[in-house]
Amino acid sequence: MKVRPLDGQDFHSAAARIDDWFEDAGYEAIHPVFFHHFGGYAVEDDDGALAGFLIGFRSLRNGDIAYIHVIAIDPARRRQGIGTELYDRFEKQARVWNCYTIEAVAEPANTRAIAFHRQRGFKDRLVEGWGGPGIDRVVLQKSIQPEFRA
Repeated sequence: MKVRPLDGQDFHSAAARIDDWFEDAGYEAIHPVFFHHFGGYAVEDDDGALAGFLIGFRSLRNGDIAYIHVIAIDPARRRQGIGTELYDRFEKQARVWNCYTIEAVAEPANTRAIAFHRQRGFKDRLVEGWGGPGIDRVVLQKSIQPEFRA
């Protein structure tokens, strides 16, 4: 397993697999701009195939927040520590960015994602209308200590 920064070429591999990796609307969660300009991390199998990825970035609106847009793991590779490795890498980067919070959002029905975040120390709260009228989301937040304090 190799973990490396996400790049624009990863979009093609992700787009070809994302609907098989997500139960619902996976392709809608990704866009080439995330891979080319926002970044995150990719995990490759020993043969170079994409096994998972995380798209995340520092919030432009609130620089104290590092936001995880999506994490996707090949179902055949789940429960092998890939998600934990991706989150650990992103949390380390968030500390370098001097963020105090890591945030992610999940659909209320996505109990697997909510449980994963809780195991990693995230607190969650339901926010009605977060995604628009009648579209509630669970906002997940984890407090961290930045690497460099002012």
